[in-house]
Amino acid sequence: MTMRKLCAAATLLTIAPAASWAGDCIDGRDANALKAASLQQELMVAALTCNDIALYNRFVISYRTQLQQSDETLQSYFRRGGTIADYHAYKTRLANQSSLDSLHDPLYCQKANTAFGDALDGRKSDLADVVATRDMPDGLDACETEASTGGAYRVHSRN
Repeated sequence: MTMRKLCAAATLLTIAPAASWAGDCIDGRDANALKAASLQQELMVAALTCNDIALYNRFVISYRTQLQQSDETLQSYFRRGGTIADYHAYKTRLANQSSLDSLHDPLYCQKANTAFGDALDGRKSDLADVVATRDMPDGLDACETEASTGGAYRVHSRN
């Protein structure tokens, strides 16, 4: 099976893990955990695709404790509204999307190097600072409530 077919099949298996949270607002801490997972999966795929393994290892080592804490927050988020399988499906979907992006974007490795540069910027010692300027992963946007001033986000169904 080719890499393209494998990625497409895996993506189909993980298309809607967030559906059970549709319409719910999430707080900034959960949103940061979702964004951190998105960044980490993106950089992991870039490390393998663009031969940037040393940069990925540097990222993981630099933010090890914060990545672990963020991942615990992410698992808690998914357990509150679903199952740990939803957590795994979400992370798999993120990696698959990055893989598909790498196949279709001729500038993928150039963009990945920019993402590594942003993540490893010596002026950013906190993972929250690194993900603060990143877009929310697909299916999330700011809540249109008073909570939005406190960094809350709304999850949309992928259906």
